[in-house]
Amino acid sequence: MTFSPSLSQFCDEMRRLAAIIGMPENYLASCGEPARGGYDVALSADGARYALTYSEKGDVDMIIESPDADAVMEQLFVLATKNWAPALADGDDPIVSEDVLGLLPSSTDELRALAIGHHAKTGGVQEELLGRLNPAWRERQASTNAHRAQSIRDVFDR
Repeated sequence: MTFSPSLSQFCDEMRRLAAIIGMPENYLASCGEPARGGYDVALSADGARYALTYSEKGDVDMIIESPDADAVMEQLFVLATKNWAPALADGDDPIVSEDVLGLLPSSTDELRALAIGHHAKTGGVQEELLGRLNPAWRERQASTNAHRAQSIRDVFDR
């Protein structure tokens, strides 16, 4: 994918890629509308760099700023698929917060297995979605997910 410095072209490509995997628009970034909250993609004042930010309650965090539109697009879809994957992996049946304590395993071994299993399931969904868009994105995310899985194991194996 090669983009011109047009924000509208970047956003058109973002929507096109989302349509390929059937991603709902609410997981996508807004385009030049940071006041909306959530993820937003904009061009720098000089038009030379794309910026992906996340805002919540007036606080804005820079996720990535780069002249490489492909790098920004990849980061956007890594985050969007990470947020969407649990809903797909769990059949879109979110747990209500007051029900969570009753679902916690009684032993550390059960909790370890649950954490590793959840990560593997959602990571697999995320990797599959990214792979439909760009095989290189899938490979890089698979490596990141493998490192994260090892970190989860390390926490429980201390």
